[in-house]
Amino acid sequence: MLNRKKVIFIISLSVFISSLLNAAQLNVRNSPYNATGNGSTNDAPAIQAAINAAQSGDTVYFPAGTYLLNSTLTLPVQRNLQGENKTTTILKGNHTGNMIEGISNTHVNGNQSIYNFTLDGNNKTQSIYFLGRDNLTFYNLTVTRMEIQYNGAIQIVSSWTGVSRTNPVTFYITGITIHDCTFSDNNNGSIGLIGIDGADIYNNTHSENNGSVGTGITCQAMGWLKNIKIHDSTFIGWWANIELMNLLDGNEIYGCTFYGWLSLVTDAYSMSAPSTGYGISVHDNKFSYTGANQMTYAFEIGTNYALCYNNYFENYPGQGVAIHSTAFGDNITIYKNIFYNIGQENNMYSCCISIGVGTFADGIKDNIKILNNTFHAVSYSQSSPLIIETQGGTLRNCEIKNNIFLGDGSGMQVMKRINFSSTLTNCSFTNNLTYNLNNSDFSGFTQSSNLLSTNPQIKATGNRWDTYYQLNSNSPCINTGTNVGLPYNGSAPDIGRWEYNSGVAGVYYVDPAGSDTTGTGSISSPWKTLAYAVSRPLSQGVTVHLNAGTFNETQASVVPVGINIEGAGASNTIIRSTIADTLIKLQSGSITNGNQVLSNFKIDGQSRQLDHGIEVSNRRNVTLRDLSFSEIDDK
Repeated sequence: MLNRKKVIFIISLSVFISSLLNAAQLNVRNSPYNATGNGSTNDAPAIQAAINAAQSGDTVYFPAGTYLLNSTLTLPVQRNLQGENKTTTILKGNHTGNMIEGISNTHVNGNQSIYNFTLDGNNKTQSIYFLGRDNLTFYNLTVTRMEIQYNGAIQIVSSWTGVSRTNPVTFYITGITIHDCTFSDNNNGSIGLIGIDGADIYNNTHSENNGSVGTGITCQAMGWLKNIKIHDSTFIGWWANIELMNLLDGNEIYGCTFYGWLSLVTDAYSMSAPSTGYGISVHDNKFSYTGANQMTYAFEIGTNYALCYNNYFENYPGQGVAIHSTAFGDNITIYKNIFYNIGQENNMYSCCISIGVGTFADGIKDNIKILNNTFHAVSYSQSSPLIIETQGGTLRNCEIKNNIFLGDGSGMQVMKRINFSSTLTNCSFTNNLTYNLNNSDFSGFTQSSNLLSTNPQIKATGNRWDTYYQLNSNSPCINTGTNVGLPYNGSAPDIGRWEYNSGVAGVYYVDPAGSDTTGTGSISSPWKTLAYAVSRPLSQGVTVHLNAGTFNETQASVVPVGINIEGAGASNTIIRSTIADTLIKLQSGSITNGNQVLSNFKIDGQSRQLDHGIEVSNRRNVTLRDLSFSEIDDK
């Protein structure tokens, strides 16, 4: 008798093969459609005829040419659009209205792709607009010169019913992917998102510095977003590079280069704690000011449950991170960032981080943590690494710990207070180092173990975002921090962005007798599971060392790029699976350099139906050596 799972698989496979065999490609230049692609004839009726003739799963194909559109193309679900490539195939708008629209007034499965051509709005009121559809993929597109009717040259919306800045959407759409696209000279944004739960947006270039309205990714002042991943992209824009609202759970921005600013805020007054622990996480990005921007700060946080870590900020005239008093700002953690040369405007508001208190919601800023950052302020006497700007209200549970504050002796203060009229409750300034700065009045903050006016002994060579602020072996910052829950080596955390040597070759330890609750990853206080270890905010180049013993893993280990895993030997470090899943995943959404090694351990599948023991997907330069596998019942 056939296993039931195998019967389902055989039936599913036959349906899939049948759909492939039945899918067709309709060439718009062929009869009976006869589009010209000559750039002067209105090809919209011919192309629409091809779209109308397409069946579910079919692809409408555009050979090389320029296709002038005097009217909107209407695209049903499960129909795809494909060009020859984004250089030779051009769809050019010549009317007021959407260039392409896929509108479903109920929640449906779009299951369609648009790829390999240029969408030229021809400086007319245009956009590519999709409503109510899951599973939309846009890739290898150039999208340019859209004088946008709505916010976003590509706009994706779940529903307009009842939605506003303070009322959420009635349903969320899922499965949105936008990658390897170039956006330029669009009047009011590259991409607009409303009511999305699950999107992967990566390897895109947003060059929207076209006067006074150029924006990257936006949300028409509404948003309502969950699990949006924006990564490995470049943003240049006059207005916000990214401006999103109502970021509710699991949203991430990482691996990007920004030459402008981010605005991430919320009007969700009843926002509850996200299941992931954060509404928005901004990490491993580079922010570099170019001067052609409307704002002079890098990152506006106006939402609760925000993380900002492993970023590099340089040359912003105003502020690095601004927590405004006119917006939400509770449960914000800013850690392991580098701030260099922030504050050239040289006025009282110039600083690396500002905390505004007192004019919004309940008048309380609560649970703000500034941990293990390095601040290097240069030659601006009125600026400061930290500013607390208050108009009444309360700053509560603010922790400023394990930071390096560097100056150049020009007289600037470590911390300034502006219009100070607030109450400080349970605030601490501890285990920080200051050098070549005036140590300002820290009253209201509990103070202990600070190294004031002390040379941190940094390397001061190489790139500032990489090696420059790493510690020399004689640094007083080594083992003099306080435990704030971040990984560290040695007997105590180091002060500043980098643990000593951890920026290149640090080691974190995992042991079957360790603890994922109280462990720190040090040799004396190891973690318990590999899955937990690789979920920590580790720097690229570090090694997770598995001590000898048997590890009973209850979830998959998702390993970021640049993280090495080594055991104590393939015979005495054993990882056992208690899950029916891939045990160790090295996966990226697009081709990237893994630059990592997995070595010296054994995977024991215990005869479970693993997808794989180890899966490597879209990563170059991954080395697997001295490994052993047993009892893996691969599905």
